[in-house]
Amino acid sequence: MQTLVREGKYKVIEYLSSDESYISAVAVDIEDNEHRLVLINTYLDPLDIRRFVPLFYDASRSGYDGFVEYYTEFSRVNVVFRYHSGKKLKQVFHKGSTIDRKKRLEMEEELLHEAVLMSAMPQELLCAVLRAENAVVNLDSGRLKFNMVARPENIERTEWLTDQLGEMSEMILKRRFTTPARELDFLDRLRTGGFESVAAVYSAWREIRPALEDDYEKQEKDGPVATFLGAVRTHLTRRKKAGQYKKAYRERLARRGVLVK
Repeated sequence: MQTLVREGKYKVIEYLSSDESYISAVAVDIEDNEHRLVLINTYLDPLDIRRFVPLFYDASRSGYDGFVEYYTEFSRVNVVFRYHSGKKLKQVFHKGSTIDRKKRLEMEEELLHEAVLMSAMPQELLCAVLRAENAVVNLDSGRLKFNMVARPENIERTEWLTDQLGEMSEMILKRRFTTPARELDFLDRLRTGGFESVAAVYSAWREIRPALEDDYEKQEKDGPVATFLGAVRTHLTRRKKAGQYKKAYRERLARRGVLVK
């Protein structure tokens, strides 16, 4: 069933979720010449509304171009973002995916660049939207975007923001036995809270990416046997460091209340 909202400006074409305190929906912007899609977050709980409105105001002034507007209607607050088509991140970068290393490096760059752009918004809101379930990918165009589903229980300032980013980086880059040491160090540092901000993560990535491209080019030239032997040396050299990172990671998961498998 299609519904008109915002005095007919938006036509809802799909409800993503709905409960007594929150609704998310995809809609067409009828007034837009291209009839682009938007994602509308609707908050119904008065306590949530009082708590979130200052954040939405700050987001509207942040300069992030994915933010469209926020408005009140029938005692509800609605926050509107651009909607992006594409496949879910987990559908593309699953355990059995065979995406080549070059494309993985490109998509990691896209992820971190988009995260930096989004970080202009208040951190509480960023924590709610910078999640794997919101990420959509188009491999052909090399694009990765986020559909800003911001559930009220996820809107909070948290120290786990870079952990959420790390979980997506792990999916995209996909650790392998032959993964270069500098990439392993980056992933380990990311998942153990070694970066203070999204910007710091992106800066570190930009610093190592050219060397990573050289590492993978060298592996192609060396062939599988030499690459395997090089990986053995890497793992022997990193054994102590890897053990320390693994311990720190398990401790961090425990602090987050995540069951360690």
